[in-house]
Amino acid sequence: MRRQLLLLAGIIMVMLVTSARMGWAAEYDFRRTKWGMPQEDVLAAEPMKPVAKNERMLTYQTKILEKNVDLFFLFVQDKLLGATYQLNEDYLRSSKYTQTFNTFKKALTKKYGPPAKEMTVWFNDLYRKKPAERGLALSLGHLEYYAVWETAATNIKCSLRGENYDILCKIEYSSKEYIPLLKEAEESEKVVIDPL
Repeated sequence: MRRQLLLLAGIIMVMLVTSARMGWAAEYDFRRTKWGMPQEDVLAAEPMKPVAKNERMLTYQTKILEKNVDLFFLFVQDKLLGATYQLNEDYLRSSKYTQTFNTFKKALTKKYGPPAKEMTVWFNDLYRKKPAERGLALSLGHLEYYAVWETAATNIKCSLRGENYDILCKIEYSSKEYIPLLKEAEESEKVVIDPL
């Protein structure tokens, strides 16, 4: 009887710890942070040291899915409003950027389900009917790929686009609650922010 009570108590403890951990993880909006946190709290929550810091942004270098990325935390009025992973790898072939975009998109789909929206946007049709030239079209800014997900508190956008032969692959997270503050900052300070 005593053994059964100890076993039952052990099972209950495991269940309590597991549910507490699951609830604790659900309290975060991005990594170990919540939207609206002051910069000081984000610095304390992030285990890495920033490579750059100012009142508007914290910048880190890290890896996701075995890819080197820059990690940016965006602040307005000392509130965390968004974060971005930006690929920090140079590829000789533009098809590698497309592969990385697809890797990121697949991981996001696994975590959040199918995208709410997924598009291929052509800004210039010059290479549209030439699939072998899609990489060039991408690097020239003629083409953009993106996919969008939503959670209760967060908009998520994975995008691949280019301009002047530079290709950007990013995953952007932004607070739904603070979109008006982002827009206000854009208008008053001429800050270009893409909250989706």
